[in-house]
Amino acid sequence: MLIRWANENDLPAWCALATEVSPIFQHPADMGTDPEFISYTRSKVNNYEVLAAVDYMSGNKMGFIGFSRTNNHISWFAVSGQYRGKGAGERLLKTALRQLDTNKDITVITFLDGYSQGVAARTLYKKYGFTEERLIIHDNLPRCEMKRPASTEKRGGSFHYLYPEFIKAADIAFCPVCNGEPAPERQTDIQINKKVFVCGEYPGQGRLFGKMYVMPRKHYYHFEDMPPTEMVDFMSEVQRVGAALRKVTGAVKINYEIHSNSGAHIHIHLFPRYLDDEFPGAPIDFRITEPAPYESYEEFLWFVEQMKKELQLTQNMPYYLAYEKRYQAVYASGATVWGHQPDDEILVATLTEWVNKNDLKGKKVIEYACGEGSVGVILSKLGCVYKGVDIAPSAVERSKQVLAPYSSATVSLMDMVNEPVNDVFDAAIDCMGFHMLIIDSDRRKYLANVIATLKPGAPMLFFRQDYHADAYSGEVASYEEWKAISGSDYETPSIRHVTNNGKEYKVNIPLVPARAKNKEDYIAEMTTAGFVVDQFIVMEPSRAILNAVSIYVHKNGLK
Repeated sequence: MLIRWANENDLPAWCALATEVSPIFQHPADMGTDPEFISYTRSKVNNYEVLAAVDYMSGNKMGFIGFSRTNNHISWFAVSGQYRGKGAGERLLKTALRQLDTNKDITVITFLDGYSQGVAARTLYKKYGFTEERLIIHDNLPRCEMKRPASTEKRGGSFHYLYPEFIKAADIAFCPVCNGEPAPERQTDIQINKKVFVCGEYPGQGRLFGKMYVMPRKHYYHFEDMPPTEMVDFMSEVQRVGAALRKVTGAVKINYEIHSNSGAHIHIHLFPRYLDDEFPGAPIDFRITEPAPYESYEEFLWFVEQMKKELQLTQNMPYYLAYEKRYQAVYASGATVWGHQPDDEILVATLTEWVNKNDLKGKKVIEYACGEGSVGVILSKLGCVYKGVDIAPSAVERSKQVLAPYSSATVSLMDMVNEPVNDVFDAAIDCMGFHMLIIDSDRRKYLANVIATLKPGAPMLFFRQDYHADAYSGEVASYEEWKAISGSDYETPSIRHVTNNGKEYKVNIPLVPARAKNKEDYIAEMTTAGFVVDQFIVMEPSRAILNAVSIYVHKNGLK
């Protein structure tokens, strides 16, 4: 048999059962045609407060149980005569109790002791912890109120409990993952890319060192709803993570379990299996978590870092994500900032003039390639409603930290070439971001995404972009082609210096890809994208970049 939620199509069967049991219930007429009862059935169906037992082969409804979460009360319960003695009643009651709050008293009104047709019901209630409390008059009939005392039972977040809340989260509009809600305590992001979230857990289900999960960024509740192409991408990522996990942990093998039972956003759990784990020849008991399989929390953090390194090596990254490696190396050196700082005098002066000239106070401004959030701090201080996006996870986390004091500022992780922003802004800025795109098709896609987010006539500032009067003007179709043209070495690290708060740090990092353009080429690609170039200013050499320009543009059209 199947225990499931009753729906509108089940109402005739429920009313027919009510008619059948009316004499047992001592109802004065036909309960199944009683308008009050019919109204009750519809209310229960609409609120996920009635369960049906269904015979698989015939499809017949064997029984129903109705309850009230508000009152923590079993309100209606019957099994058809032809199906009694088959366990339907017990399964219905057990499932209904899961939907009620067992940490509070649960009540039911049933038949008096000595009523022969009520013996089975009373016996079942007693089996599940109900005791006789008091005699009452219910619907003008003598009845017995039974109570199941509150317990200290601990429950998880599975759909087996509080189903309405769970199924609401299965809707993308209310999904905690899709709405950027924080992960549960002691779950740690290991890698986030455009396809998946890769997360570690402490202390770890099953007491297994390295237990983790992989979750697609796009929302699905049922695996079978995922289109085949997206499924292949997702499972390829899971396979990549599994290979890295086995290498880092030394596990004999990895077990994979696909779930969305307690979080209504599909994910796959990865369980490393060891010669000495606690489940030889048996499935994993994920409820066992203590004592932790790590010697200390520091060892867990060590595991996270090893996974990050291994996944970074194996990920098929876009060349412009090389900036993430730079941020990681900088932060590992002890420095907290690599790029612009909020007190950069030229940057502050430039943005102040730009904001005032374009009347952007109180307006929505987006920054592409936002880096570590310095532009966001300046614009927020100037009264702009700031949104930053960047592909580098370390930069995004840093930006979130420095922008935390500014309630209107937000930052998101995204690939600005391949992911459009679903919003419209009054202005945009790119501070040393555009020049990191070296392939012409990437530059065109980026500009198309940018201009699509701007209102007609909206201004944009491309600040400190790499510039050479004699820069290469031909089309660049690939990263390898650009390396051959430029002769640049993006693999060999060299010592670079960064100063934070008066202290100098040494960082051993390679060059990151960047492409200079000349004035004519910059203006041509801006114009082709749909911008009008207002100013093209060659900047004084700086430590940040030797040869640079700032390009002031606005989107075609009237404000």
